[in-house]
Amino acid sequence: MVTAVALRAAPSFLAGRRHLKQNYRERSVIATAGVVLIGPLAVGALAALFIPEEGYRTAATLLVAGVVMCVLGLVDDMYGDRRAGGLVGHVSELFRGRVTTGLIKAVGGGVVGLGASWALGRRGGWFLVGGLGIALATNLANLLDLRPGRAIKIWFPLVLLLALAGVPGGGEPVIWGLGGGVAVFLVSELRERVMLGDAGANLLGAVAGTAAVATLDKAGLIACAAVLAALTAVSEFLSFSDVIEKVRPLRWLDHLGRVP
Repeated sequence: MVTAVALRAAPSFLAGRRHLKQNYRERSVIATAGVVLIGPLAVGALAALFIPEEGYRTAATLLVAGVVMCVLGLVDDMYGDRRAGGLVGHVSELFRGRVTTGLIKAVGGGVVGLGASWALGRRGGWFLVGGLGIALATNLANLLDLRPGRAIKIWFPLVLLLALAGVPGGGEPVIWGLGGGVAVFLVSELRERVMLGDAGANLLGAVAGTAAVATLDKAGLIACAAVLAALTAVSEFLSFSDVIEKVRPLRWLDHLGRVP
């Protein structure tokens, strides 16, 4: 409900050229609409208050990590320069004496990841592994958000598995609350009315990564961080869009629900 109302009002409060972008089919779309997902995220965190026996540590961490990364993504959506692509590109710009919003977002992702990992009780080397996992999950969500619904279609099954495993510390109401909002958002995104943008993708990635750090055991955490690191490294050399188009099952899933 919160997401549906916000999306209906989006053309009014997300007006202006900085909020609009051409999508992959050169259609003008509200590219910063992912900020509306703060609503269901906050509702989920509020719902966690009604389950006191679970505690609130994970719920609060999910809320803070999601909101901070959403804001950083929004800044990049509105003021970013797309000439620098990938982490390597942003670092190269830094050596040329230019600090990009993408680099600020990447550094912010690292800080948020480490902060969330610490807040969830990870210590020693596990604090670093957890922080890395959250930062990489946030970055990967951005890398996948190049076609309508793509990032969401991957995010949903992953967080569903975490929710079924049981996210401690009041995390489950946050996941279910946000999931409901994301489902509503997906319909509008597939119809090419809105985009997640870096704001929405950052939020989803940060929540998924934080939920994983809160839920997985040490072996699972290492495996998660390793897979995310490998995908991030591959993305510097290969286009995920090209790979998806060449693999028939992935192409079918990617096109499912899109406007013809």
